[in-house]
Amino acid sequence: MKLQHPIIAVMAIGVLTACLSGCSTPVAPSHTAPAKSSTILIDGDSAGYVTYDTDREILTGHRADGRRAWRKKGIFPSEAHCMSTCPDAVVSAPANMNPGNSNSRTYWITSKGSTRRTFSDKKFTIHWARDSGTWIASSGNSLAWSNDGKMRSKKFSSDIAETQARISVNQKSLIVSVHPRSLPHKKWKAFSFHVDAQGNRAVPTPTESKPLPGPVACISAERNSVLTAGANPVEFDLSTGKAVTKLGKFLSDCASSKDGEILGTFSMGTNKRKQEIRLKTRDTSDARAAKAVTDGDGEIGIVRDCGVYISDGRLATLTTGGRVKKSKIRASSLLTIPNGSIYTVEEKGNVNRHLIAAGTECQVR
Repeated sequence: MKLQHPIIAVMAIGVLTACLSGCSTPVAPSHTAPAKSSTILIDGDSAGYVTYDTDREILTGHRADGRRAWRKKGIFPSEAHCMSTCPDAVVSAPANMNPGNSNSRTYWITSKGSTRRTFSDKKFTIHWARDSGTWIASSGNSLAWSNDGKMRSKKFSSDIAETQARISVNQKSLIVSVHPRSLPHKKWKAFSFHVDAQGNRAVPTPTESKPLPGPVACISAERNSVLTAGANPVEFDLSTGKAVTKLGKFLSDCASSKDGEILGTFSMGTNKRKQEIRLKTRDTSDARAAKAVTDGDGEIGIVRDCGVYISDGRLATLTTGGRVKKSKIRASSLLTIPNGSIYTVEEKGNVNRHLIAAGTECQVR
């Protein structure tokens, strides 16, 4: 999936893991959740999208009009991402998540066929790829990147406990957050790569941040800063190496646009589905952010200055003025894409595409 966007890839695929550093404070149980499709959206752009059926373990690439371009069965991916153009995709199936496989497998899939490569490291996962020769990945003890098949790496003195990646709204910057076991508990390092999916430039050596209190949840579109997830989140300026502002007690995920950020704090893995949403613009402090509390599973997005999320099985929006508007659109999964469109999954697994009019109303159609 696009890594800047709602829920980290490992969490999105079948609600795979618990929260990054524990969940938010428990809240009162909500009513019974609406029926939910086993199909979730993984990644997409204006040309197409990728879905995963968590019950049948089927990955499918679709063109924007819904036509199927490819299908892959019988693998449990840790991450899947579109390459230069969707639905062409790279899919990582690490050995530690696929019992019976001694090696990790990576698939580069297009409508014309697929190419598979194996890696001995049991955690090998690709976080971004332009094609089968140019990509960025992590393993059990290193970061690795390849330029036209020529691989380089940065090894750590200890194993990597956790890894998370995010890509910027303009698709030019990829940040891979790692938590080496040698660092103190809940301390992360962020490595910034300059990337260009549509270009032909090489992937340069990444720049390394100072220790962060959590992994990068999203990248500010206009400032050289990131927002961290987990306990005691902050906006962190990568240029100065200092925290700009605190973002409350806990942050599960966020998404950004050139106009602002949407932040979500939610419980996961229980029937406690209450979620707190905050929407802030460039000129709004976190304390004055628009807020909403909703029944949802954590998928959030932002289109210009409109917050987008799922509430009680329907697509909903939050304006900067704090107005919540629940549409009539049934949805169990959503994905906002760079041009501002929204893909949603219905209860029966069908995918629809919507447009949103930003501004005071945030009208979805």
